[in-house]
Amino acid sequence: MSYKSVDIVEYVERLANPEYQEKWDNSGWQIKNSADVSKVLICMDLTLDRVDYAIDNGFNLILTHHPLFFLGIKSIKDDYKSQMIKKLILNNIGVYSAHTSFDVSKQGVNKVLFDFLSLEDSEDLIITETKSGLGLVGKNKKFGDISELLRFLEENLLDDSYRIYGRRKKNLSKIALLGGSGASEMQAAIESGADVYITSDVKHHDAQFAYENDLIVIDISHNDSEKLALAWLKKYIEDNFDLEIKVLSENAFTLKLD
Repeated sequence: MSYKSVDIVEYVERLANPEYQEKWDNSGWQIKNSADVSKVLICMDLTLDRVDYAIDNGFNLILTHHPLFFLGIKSIKDDYKSQMIKKLILNNIGVYSAHTSFDVSKQGVNKVLFDFLSLEDSEDLIITETKSGLGLVGKNKKFGDISELLRFLEENLLDDSYRIYGRRKKNLSKIALLGGSGASEMQAAIESGADVYITSDVKHHDAQFAYENDLIVIDISHNDSEKLALAWLKKYIEDNFDLEIKVLSENAFTLKLD
């Protein structure tokens, strides 16, 4: 069965309203068409390999979390991104991205991670310019100590490496989280009373700040912190459309060695 790409995207926007994206973001249509869609590909980031995969396997709509375009493009030549653009247009493949619009959704990236950890009594970690919550804080009743939490993450979530920072072991009464790059919100995690902050892209001086303020930080990869939401998005679409949907959740940028 096929549907119009615009109808599928309109349904996605009920979940991830583009009006809620941050000012610096570029959620929304990256390459728009009104094609008939029978197969949808969902992934975190778009690469040439994934464009070729879509072409070879008949996917005519790609939904990504991270936008294909962040900076303006002045010309289409033979560089990496231009090659993607040409292939997508020549093969009539639409691309739509739900980035911070999906992050702040009440059923978005952070809520999926929150539920995965079985946290309770959610509070917004910060309030964004759109007055929507970005990041969540919740009470922990599942994990007895930090070792138990790490073991759960290693067995059920993490494909990439991670780092943990902190000054001492402590009871895990409250856990804060922010999928994606959350180091800039370290102060908010401290003020929330969280014992542990799970996020990604933590730099050396961020780790030092957390250490000095007695906050345990689990710095997982950007991909691992957000990938659970891709499967949730798949189910959300399947509840309303009879489509073949494929999720590619692995890190697109990891070099695979023999």
